[in-house]
Amino acid sequence: MSCKICTKSLHELFEAQLLGKYQSKYYQCANCGFIQTEDPYWLEEAYASAITNLDLGYATRNIKFAEVTSQLIRRSFEANGRFLDYGGGYGLF
Repeated sequence: MSCKICTKSLHELFEAQLLGKYQSKYYQCANCGFIQTEDPYWLEEAYASAITNLDLGYATRNIKFAEVTSQLIRRSFEANGRFLDYGGGYGLF
């Protein structure tokens, strides 16, 4: 397996349970520090149901955090730089 960002080598970082039933290994890139899981065979199940009916603040949170992130980028980084939102959920953020 290689890094999904820079294609360099990975080392195992830890293991965790996902969706309450799948054990997955997490790896970190030796070059860029990116952390990723093994191939995500659980994604279809994870995204099988839409946002829960009980989560009434989903859109509001995403709009709020998008603004916070935008301010953080403008204040702390090159505002015209290139940034990657990797694994951003449903895409609203």
